[in-house]
Amino acid sequence: MTKEEVFTYFNTKGIDKSGFLKKESGFSKTYPALYEELKTWSYPKEFTFTQLLYHFLQDDNEFKLGICPVDKNRCTFLGFRKGYSECCSLHCLQNYDKHKEKIFNTKLLHYNDGSFTNRDKFIKTMNDKSDDDKLSSNHKRSVSLKQTYKERGEQINDAKCNTKLIKYGNPTYNNRTKFIETYNNKTDTEKQLAIQLMKETKKQRYNDENYCNSKQIKETANQKMINKYPDIISINGKICTVKCPNCGNTYEISKRMFMQRITHNHIPCVICNPKRKFWSIGEKEMCEYIKSIYSGVIIENDRKILKPYEIDCFLPDLKIGFEYQGDFWHHDKKCKSRDKKKKSIADNIGIEIYYVWESEWINNNSVIKETILSIINDKRRNF
Repeated sequence: MTKEEVFTYFNTKGIDKSGFLKKESGFSKTYPALYEELKTWSYPKEFTFTQLLYHFLQDDNEFKLGICPVDKNRCTFLGFRKGYSECCSLHCLQNYDKHKEKIFNTKLLHYNDGSFTNRDKFIKTMNDKSDDDKLSSNHKRSVSLKQTYKERGEQINDAKCNTKLIKYGNPTYNNRTKFIETYNNKTDTEKQLAIQLMKETKKQRYNDENYCNSKQIKETANQKMINKYPDIISINGKICTVKCPNCGNTYEISKRMFMQRITHNHIPCVICNPKRKFWSIGEKEMCEYIKSIYSGVIIENDRKILKPYEIDCFLPDLKIGFEYQGDFWHHDKKCKSRDKKKKSIADNIGIEIYYVWESEWINNNSVIKETILSIINDKRRNF
């Protein structure tokens, strides 16, 4: 069979449900000639065999398939039949012209308006919901999982106690006491002999009498992380040394904070996005756009002007500020109350605040940018 025929066969519904033929062992036995050709290919180390096979059967030896059309990074491989995701991240997907066109056509078909946004309906729905209903589905799922694990843990613990009661007549029995007694009954010579034997075994197997595989496990995990995120230069313990692709600076950040920022689509760089600031991508984009159209003084994320509240972007010469509002968090009662107090303080000192909502920035980006430009130009004329 040719590559094209094998690719079509693998994509046929109901064929190779177990995935055996797409594994290296199954493919090498079933298609030995193609497997020999495949072995001559050089490919990225992070590729799985199935991923390599996906490119091989389509004669893509330059690995152009699966490249993000926006920032040219590699997209997530979803499986042999699905191939790659359309873009490498949600941020890129939102800026992808074909995706925008698809959304525009869908809105045009359903609402006869390509720029339709149901923000008013969203606000009304959010206001009608109880505080419990406003919690995200991920949060509810997390709470449910914790409760399930707790219940299962209690069941397992009860089963353990019953077993110990039947075997030893004590539901809290622990053989640690027996171990300590046995160890204490040994002579110093026997103890030293056991330690020496253990060291000799480690030296034979690993050429190191003090070998401990926990170090190897950590090194393997760190290497996987470096392979997955090329911006990471090195990892020392819990600290990552990373080079920012935006500002070009090298910075240090804990592994935990780096992964949190990546997971929540925040800028990981502690220079572009200082600790305790938690800028979102949209907020940073808004500030960068204002910098591109306004050459005056711009103050970002300041807590002194509207003390103790933070203002996202402030133009002191024009006495105006811009706030980037996340659709979910800024409909919370506490956030609403805080925004009202912030607005009141701003009004008292003669500062006008303009709000840019997340959904509008994503779906009507060009319109919002024109609005911001119009506001700044009007203020310039007045000053």
